[in-house]
Amino acid sequence: MTREAAADDQVGEHQINAGDNLVIPIHALHRMPDYWEDPDTFCPERFAPGRLTREQRKAYIPFSAGQRKCMGANFATVEMLTVLAVAGQRASLRLEPGHPVEIAASVTQYPRHGLRMQVMPRAG
Repeated sequence: MTREAAADDQVGEHQINAGDNLVIPIHALHRMPDYWEDPDTFCPERFAPGRLTREQRKAYIPFSAGQRKCMGANFATVEMLTVLAVAGQRASLRLEPGHPVEIAASVTQYPRHGLRMQVMPRAG
């Protein structure tokens, strides 16, 4: 994500001048040990209500932030939760044994080799 500095600023030992182009590496930000305990581990519980600190809320920006935040962020979140809730009642998914899972970073991140899953119906 890139942004243009609106004003002069000092960040650590780096001077930022108004008009400078800044790159915010979201993929790296979401994995900084300064904000996240064991940042490379899949742990959805870290986002449970009441678990995130104020600093973590500012550091987690999957849909960008501010006036340029993705306009579809709320819809995408509701859609994702709905699909998981409905599908999760009917089937369980398991990663195909031996299939490599490797994160690839682009504008968004994705599994480089896809996710080969075994779909198993739930009883009931």
